[in-house]
Amino acid sequence: QLLRELRDTVKGQQRQVEEAKAEAERHKEEAMAANRRIKELEEAVARDEAMVREAEQRIEDGVAEAKKREIKLGQEKVQAEEEAKTEKLKVQKLTEELSNTFEHWHKTEDELS
Repeated sequence: QLLRELRDTVKGQQRQVEEAKAEAERHKEEAMAANRRIKELEEAVARDEAMVREAEQRIEDGVAEAKKREIKLGQEKVQAEEEAKTEKLKVQKLTEELSNTFEHWHKTEDELS
């Protein structure tokens, strides 16, 4: 009787040990899966951070390029304004010369008359 009770107790304890081992194995597998997921997330974060850095660099490059274009357009505007002034002066000079030519022509015509 006592021997049977001891065997039942030992069998019960062995069953508990096996269940504990199985539960420990499940926990181990869950921990490994969690660690894999953490690693995947860390890699995703690293990729996203790299994309953000690249986007920021493209923005900075775009701003720098826009500033260069703005400066160039400003220079072209100044140059065009200077050319317009020069052309205006040429037109004024030609207009004066033409006026003088007509005046001279009319005087000559009057003198010939």
